[in-house]
Amino acid sequence: MAHSKHSSRGFTLIAALLVMVLLSGVAVGLLFMVGSETRMSGNGLENDQAYYGAESGMEKLTADLSSLYTAYMVPTNTQIQALATNPPSSSMVGSVTYNETITYQTNPVTGAPASSWNTVSSGADAGLYAEIVPMTLNVSALRPEGAYVNMTRQVEIALIPVFQFGVFCGYDCSYFAGPDFGFAGRVHTNGNLFLADGADLVFTDKVAAFSQIITDRLENGYLTTSNYGGTIYVPKASGGCPLGTPPVFPPAGANCLTLPGVTTIPGDASWSGGYPTIGGAANPNFPSISTGTFNGYLSNSLTGVTNCSPNYSWWELGSRTQWNPHPDLDIGVDVVWEHFNTAFAGTATLAANGARPGGVYNIADQDVVSVYFRIQRNFLP
Repeated sequence: MAHSKHSSRGFTLIAALLVMVLLSGVAVGLLFMVGSETRMSGNGLENDQAYYGAESGMEKLTADLSSLYTAYMVPTNTQIQALATNPPSSSMVGSVTYNETITYQTNPVTGAPASSWNTVSSGADAGLYAEIVPMTLNVSALRPEGAYVNMTRQVEIALIPVFQFGVFCGYDCSYFAGPDFGFAGRVHTNGNLFLADGADLVFTDKVAAFSQIITDRLENGYLTTSNYGGTIYVPKASGGCPLGTPPVFPPAGANCLTLPGVTTIPGDASWSGGYPTIGGAANPNFPSISTGTFNGYLSNSLTGVTNCSPNYSWWELGSRTQWNPHPDLDIGVDVVWEHFNTAFAGTATLAANGARPGGVYNIADQDVVSVYFRIQRNFLP
């Protein structure tokens, strides 16, 4: 009996040692798993930081290239290549080493970036004929732990001759006709666009404003609830608002949409309640209205419209002769000579646009002489 108890006590010791060895193995395995997960998590974090670092560099390089072409009509190779030496700073993206390049073919005669004439295929300027400059942007980002990401983007700079627009405004632009009014051509403004009409205002092509589109007031602040209760029509596809010859109002067509009246504010306008940034507020639904309802045919900077440099300059010289046969009546003759300089001088193959057939055209500076006969009634207090 004593021998049996002694043997039992020895077995218990051995069992305890085996359990301790087993638990130690489990603990070592857990430590190994935790260490592996920590290393994997750290590697994943490094890879993510490298990826987003490269994406930040690419977006900055693209934005800098766009700003350069906005500031300079024809930037030099030196100016373009200098952009690749200005990656995001350490205050923007920390612990990333960048290597950036901009590559493109050059014109063998001028040495400038090679270009060709073609139609813009997408975006707010789709359908316009432009001088296309293709470039390849490459950005690599290296993290201290060795995570590395290389990113490449193909871009096209589109230099668009301004004469393709029906109306191009460098600043604010307004339509506020009293009777029926139809406009056949693209509308673009680098400022705000004010739309109102006493009857039917019909656009047959894209309407774009870099800033805001306003329908509840005129540029001078006059509210359109009085005397401007007409309807504004904008297409959502090419040929969506046909007017015919002679024009027929209102236009008919499934792709011709009406902007809600002035009693429905903000409706389809991008801003209402005051002059943009001074008073009023933006319409938070406008981006979806622009890209969805109007298919990009009514748009502003939130949906792809850019601040277009017209790439031309002009000067004018004129004289005015005026008679006052009566204190309340002015009769005058104005003679004005205007000279236009274009950055696109030379031959260009243009696609058909409205009544203008496609073909080879010679783009040159223009001189315009205008004579105005003016009769003005003065309503003095």
